[in-house]
Amino acid sequence: RVSLSRMREDETLEPVATVPDVRPGEDGFLSVFADSAALQAGRYRLTVFGSGGASASPDTYLIKVN
Repeated sequence: RVSLSRMREDETLEPVATVPDVRPGEDGFLSVFADSAALQAGRYRLTVFGSGGASASPDTYLIKVN
């Protein structure tokens, strides 16, 4: 699962989109796309949840949209 959330000024998250069933390609990479024209300027967090269940820590990436 991959989710994109907008980071508010108070550091809380506002969910924007979720891709519930995403799988790596043959090269091992995930491919997801977001229409940046549909996003407000600000900071976003992209969270990638692995297939390891609740015990696995997700990977997070910060994205700045101007």
